[in-house]
Amino acid sequence: MELFGHERAWFSIVFTDLMLQIYDKFHRKLFWNRTRLTPEVFTRCYTAVHENGEPSGQIWSFIDGTIKAICRPGKTTAPQRMFYSGFKKKNMAYTVVTPAGLTMSIAGPWEGSKND
Repeated sequence: MELFGHERAWFSIVFTDLMLQIYDKFHRKLFWNRTRLTPEVFTRCYTAVHENGEPSGQIWSFIDGTIKAICRPGKTTAPQRMFYSGFKKKNMAYTVVTPAGLTMSIAGPWEGSKND
């Protein structure tokens, strides 16, 4: 099966390489919430997504495109303009949600130029 001119194996290689790079750079900051993210939760989530039309059966959550406003950074922590989105005129963060609408991760804020 081709997608964007590449075979499925190519995407797997790229994805795996990207995950290894992310892990190498950030593994000290990553943690796993074993009470919320259990194998049963993953199974229930990816089954629900698959039953609603996603063909691979490998997707369990979604990056929520909803803008989550955050408080303005204080003067001692970071300048506001670093985290300000010119697109939505807010300081922002992003979330990962399950099909049931549970927020599993909150990420950010990132610099405004990377938010947009």
